[in-house]
Amino acid sequence: MRRAHLTALATLGLSLALGTRNAHAEVDLTLLQLGGGFLVNDRASVIPLEVHVREGDGPLAVRAAGVKAARGEISGIRVRSGGRVAFLYQPSGSEQREETLSFTLEKKSGDRILLDLSFELPEPSSPRLTFEVSPNDLDGSDPQPVQVSAAMNGSGAMSLEVSASHGTLSGPAQPVRGPGKLQLNRVLEPPKDLPDDAPSHLVLVAAAADERGFAAAKQGVMVVANLRISAEVPSGYKLLLEGTESPVDSVRAAADGRTVIEGRARYGAPIRAFIVRGKKRKEIPIAVPAGFVPLAETIALPGQNVADGGTGPTLVVALPPAPLGAKLYWPELAVEGATLVSTIELAPDVRVLVLERPTTPGPVSVLIDGAAQRPIHFRASFGRELSLEEAVADRGERAALRLVVKDSFGHPTDVPTPKARLASGFELELKRTSEGEYRVVVPPGAPGDTGDAVSVVTELPPPRVVAGDPPELAEARAEVRLEGPAPAIRPDDGPSAGPPRPSVSGIPIRVGLSALAIAGTTFGSQLLFGGAFGVEVRMPFFDRIALRAGFEAYRGTGQGVVDFQGASELEASSAVGGTIIPIELGFVFLDTSFVELMVRAGMGIRSESASLEVGGDAAGGGSRTGLSARTSLEAGFYLGPGTINLGVTLDGLGASANDLSGERVTFEGSLTNLRLDLGYRIWL
Repeated sequence: MRRAHLTALATLGLSLALGTRNAHAEVDLTLLQLGGGFLVNDRASVIPLEVHVREGDGPLAVRAAGVKAARGEISGIRVRSGGRVAFLYQPSGSEQREETLSFTLEKKSGDRILLDLSFELPEPSSPRLTFEVSPNDLDGSDPQPVQVSAAMNGSGAMSLEVSASHGTLSGPAQPVRGPGKLQLNRVLEPPKDLPDDAPSHLVLVAAAADERGFAAAKQGVMVVANLRISAEVPSGYKLLLEGTESPVDSVRAAADGRTVIEGRARYGAPIRAFIVRGKKRKEIPIAVPAGFVPLAETIALPGQNVADGGTGPTLVVALPPAPLGAKLYWPELAVEGATLVSTIELAPDVRVLVLERPTTPGPVSVLIDGAAQRPIHFRASFGRELSLEEAVADRGERAALRLVVKDSFGHPTDVPTPKARLASGFELELKRTSEGEYRVVVPPGAPGDTGDAVSVVTELPPPRVVAGDPPELAEARAEVRLEGPAPAIRPDDGPSAGPPRPSVSGIPIRVGLSALAIAGTTFGSQLLFGGAFGVEVRMPFFDRIALRAGFEAYRGTGQGVVDFQGASELEASSAVGGTIIPIELGFVFLDTSFVELMVRAGMGIRSESASLEVGGDAAGGGSRTGLSARTSLEAGFYLGPGTINLGVTLDGLGASANDLSGERVTFEGSLTNLRLDLGYRIWL
């Protein structure tokens, strides 16, 4: 760890006249690169840097700071919280490769600290880049996929990307990494509406970057088309076409002078037309149509489209060939969203734009002769600040939090991807919701009992360290209370026990208890009412499948009149009731954040009896035990730890009242009934 012995200057009014008071302290420095740029011995770039100053166990409280470079130039000094000082550094490009930065830091106590930090600046170098496409020629009437291959060799952190002006690049967008090498293989699917009567040219660009420099290369795919040229030809002359893929026979002038000639041609070929009579030959002007041809193709150098306020090589611009074999002239270039500083020529048709990059993330577009090209998004710089707050847990989650990652300018950023865990070491899932914003989920398999308070830790991997020791990871912590049941399998409490492992499916068995009120009617107009108690189990392999069993009690009544062969009539009432043990299988076909919809089907074991009263006297009745079928549709509305359940049940399918007849009374008809169920289920 780099240490510096520092002198603290007393801040009393006459300190310089009375002398200084020496105090020795150990201070740790770390110089970081949070944005883009190539930190090499070259005056072409201005690189944003940040120094972290730590004293003892924590960051140094800095009120003001000054920074000077022994050889380069320093600008844009800003003091940030947490012992951080940001600034812009421009290398000198001198033969000396060692740079020394001198810091003057004023503490909040008023004391000043003087210290130096040295580091090496390597010479700039370009990674070796190879770029191939096959085939280079396509038939416009039957275009085939194009194989695209790019590879780079470099040092340190490397990155490689490919873009195409037209069509779709399929296959993996991330290169395969090997020792000191990256390989990227993709397939270009040509546009489906590629014209077959006008030649096209598709431009592909590969861009590579490592810690010491960049490289870019361009390839083109020529689309050969059947060209039709029409011209006014005087009588007695022939029309001749040159520059086609193969020689084309001349065509004699038509009677009305309007003559058409055809030939296969590619974009960029010097297509010329002549009228010929004997040995006389004269070139005539013609219009040659073009299909898909871009003004230019632009791509960002990997890792350089960063809104960090720095200056350096950032965008690559590649041109297609000039039409008709003409000399290639560069159009007027301009940039919207950033400041164009200069250009670097890599090839006659490829240039790199040196930009003063913005400090706010957003689109940046290259203008070709005033026409804006496809915008390139400039992302925020490396994240260094995290904020964590509790969020409402969804169904099936034990807890949830909202995590926001910001860069040093306060902009949300997705670089780098954060990590989350419990303080015990249990890894947590992260779900990206927007740029720089994530949802941290404590899953059902997480250790802990219901109501336990656990600490959630989120961390960011460190940025590139230019000099000094690696910094402490940026982190944020928050406490949440667990919902839902603890894991079914607990780890041993011994010293070798690690965090519990979630089940393979990530969803444990869930058990719920429910109580229901029942009201309905039979198709014979008997009113039913009662209550029910149920136990429901959700399957671990598929949480939408449920198995339910329980106990129901009900009573139904009906009114009528008994006619004694016309002699008299007496009022009669019938009653049927008993208990049902239902066994049902359910399936949740809709599940949102506030409601689930389920369909159930099953059977019931029925034990019931019926009686008949006539004129207030018992006339008779009977009892039976049997089976029936049932089906239901149920809606569960999430409320607190459970759900309010509202269902419609068709019960008693296949059950007949005939079995309830006694010696004196005969009952007839079906016991099928339609009822409403209202209750509440709580999950254990």
